[in-house]
Amino acid sequence: MVKIYIQASATEKIGVVEDSGDVKEIIIDRPGMQDNVGSIYLGKVVKIEKGLQAAFVDIGEEKLGFLQKKEIPASRKESTVRLESLVTEGQAVIVQVKKAAYGNKGASLTCNITLPGLDVIYLPYGGYVAVSKKIEEPARTDLKRLAGGFIDEQEGAIFRTSAKEVPSEKLEMEYKRLRQSWYELTATITKRNPPIRLFEDAQIPDRIIRRFSSGSMETIHADSVELANKIRQRYITLEKKVHWNKDLEEQLSVNQLLIESIVPKVPVKGGAELYIEQTEAMAVIDVNTAGYTGKRDKQQTILNVNLQATEEIARQIRLRNMSGIIIVDFINMQSEEDKNAVIGRLKKELGTDPVRTEIYGFTKLGLLEMTRKRESLPLTYLLSGKINQGCLPLTLETNAYMLERELLARRRQEADVIIVSVPGELKRKLRQLLPLQRLAEGVNKSVYLIEEEKTDTFEIVFTGSEQSAKLFLTNKNDDTVDKLF
Repeated sequence: MVKIYIQASATEKIGVVEDSGDVKEIIIDRPGMQDNVGSIYLGKVVKIEKGLQAAFVDIGEEKLGFLQKKEIPASRKESTVRLESLVTEGQAVIVQVKKAAYGNKGASLTCNITLPGLDVIYLPYGGYVAVSKKIEEPARTDLKRLAGGFIDEQEGAIFRTSAKEVPSEKLEMEYKRLRQSWYELTATITKRNPPIRLFEDAQIPDRIIRRFSSGSMETIHADSVELANKIRQRYITLEKKVHWNKDLEEQLSVNQLLIESIVPKVPVKGGAELYIEQTEAMAVIDVNTAGYTGKRDKQQTILNVNLQATEEIARQIRLRNMSGIIIVDFINMQSEEDKNAVIGRLKKELGTDPVRTEIYGFTKLGLLEMTRKRESLPLTYLLSGKINQGCLPLTLETNAYMLERELLARRRQEADVIIVSVPGELKRKLRQLLPLQRLAEGVNKSVYLIEEEKTDTFEIVFTGSEQSAKLFLTNKNDDTVDKLF
């Protein structure tokens, strides 16, 4: 069963997924790096390319979005109609981002809007009902019949796999809630000038929650009452599973989790170890016997090491958000039967990963080839600004957000003052990135920074009373001491 922990009170939002007691996934939602896939905009048609039968739409981003004729609902009814008969230059249109902008290309857009729920997806212009292929008869027919009782003619619905576990009245309730959200979202657009964002499909908490079925989730822990209530209202079937946890940061130790998630050497149960390296072209995982000792023959020992390694390999791939080509260098096995056993075990371990993976088998050199769908940036890149695994130091941004979490975690301590040693660049970055007034109210203590260029990260060097803090700072150069708040 899955437990989800959401820390959203700090500037950088963090989501942690735990399964069977192990941390399997860490999601980072950092200001300036949000993925706008799923977001809905009131855009303005800037240019129509008749030859391409596509329009360029201003949605307020750096690059114009790209809208093809097939992505307009009216074109489904009459495929021969020309784009210029459907939209005109200067027209306001409601669009949703299908693919984020990349390189020189703007975002890929659609007018076939979807509002996703946990078990049902609302389609305001869908005109059809679809059911997950994983749901078999007679449940498929039952769900389509159910939808016929509450959708309007032009609307549509998609039932997720989890819908088969949910009572019909709750499915209808969720659908009507999504419909109401759509009505509220579009109620005032005639009074607003494009481009504006109407709806953001946030990575945290929404997309991380929707990655799992309601039946697979044991609990969801949020670090604020407001967030917990918001999740309960938005996902009705999860109401009793959502909990407010005011001590979430202290329990999770997010900063430590993040650092552990990029170290290249990872121990495996039983004494073996993995060495992980990620480049721009591919990721490589090397399995070593290390301290593993087996009592049987050599080939059986090798097989046991490789089988034990599969669980940690699957966990690290998901934890680090590795994607693209992945090569695993298992300890060399002679038997095809042993290789197939390792492939079978790895497939099983990867089965709980919401991101699609494909295993292609062993090469002539004995390397296992696989791929994983690329959905967002690797965790290593977010933390260190580099692709190579284990790259340190961490970026100034990462250190700034880590320090914010550390300060918030100490808000209930008896101390009146916190003193932090920081390099000058980090001191400047803190003032640039963090909402200091809000942070001061949250920490409710005085925070001083001592500039120390010999370090590349921060260190909390003092916590205590005002009087003790003055004594601590007595021998410090005034030019190096700065009060943050």
